[in-house]
Parts: sequence; structure tokens; C-alpha cells
Amino acid sequence: MRCTIATLGVAALFSLSACSTPTSGQGTVATGRSRVVALLNDTLDSLPSDVHATGTPSTGTQPCRKKFLGYAVGGTGKHHVEGPLIVPLPGGADPRPLLDKVEARWLSQGFTIDRSGLSNQRYPKVRATTPDGYTVVATAITDQPPRLDLYATSQCLAG
Repeated sequence: MRCTIATLGVAALFSLSACSTPTSGQGTVATGRSRVVALLNDTLDSLPSDVHATGTPSTGTQPCRKKFLGYAVGGTGKHHVEGPLIVPLPGGADPRPLLDKVEARWLSQGFTIDRSGLSNQRYPKVRATTPDGYTVVATAITDQPPRLDLYATSQCLAG
């Protein structure tokens, strides 16, 4: 009897730790689109005046998935809003120093900064999480032509 209870307890702990549901945020996909575009535009504003994006920010969505043992096992009915923005640099300038400007802007807004990606020599990046749970990333692409790639995403949002 004791062995059966212990086995059930271990199985329950394993199943709870192996299953995950993505974090849900406040708001809707429509508000998420606005916030993602605002994050990208604000990050772009932190760059020197001679640096311009190749277009305007646009967004898309990806379904949020429940996972079990690393595999997607079903949807949540919610979606992540995401948006990329490519920023070419004039005259083949090195994009790495721009990451400091981006990080300074994000710090001034109270974002939590993750600098762990800066050690990558080819694609150094800085990542931030906003107080409302959005993630924004700036990656310095050092290959030719050099550029800065900006990306923002939301938590899982309803309809």
C-alpha cells in the first residue's frame, strides 16, 4: 500500500512538472498589436537620427500551445503577437555600439534587461522584459550588410 501511494505521488509530481501552459497577459490581440508596434518604434527612436528602418513595424500572431515533455499537445485559444523590424546601418557601420543606446532606453523605462546574449561575437543581442510582460530584443547582425534586428512579442493574449 505504501509503495502504491509513493508511486502515485511521484507520478503526480512528474506530470505536473512536465506540463506547462504559457503565461497569459492582460488585454487582447488588438491591444497587443498596438503595444508591440509602440515598443519597436520607441526602440527605433533611441537610435541616432541617421539610422532608419527599412519599413514600418508590422505584426503577426502565433498560437499559444500547451506543452508536455517539450512537445506541443494542444492550443490555449490565445495568441502571441510578434513584430520584427530590420534597421540597416549607413556606410556599413558596426551595429554593436547601438545595443548600448537601446539598453539605456530600456533601462530608463524600467525594463528588466538580459545581457546574456552579448557574448555572441557574430550576433550579439540584448533582451528586455517590460513591466507588463512584453519581450523586446535587439540583435546586432555583424555580417554584411550590417544591421540591427528588432523584435517584440507579447504574452499569450485573448482574441
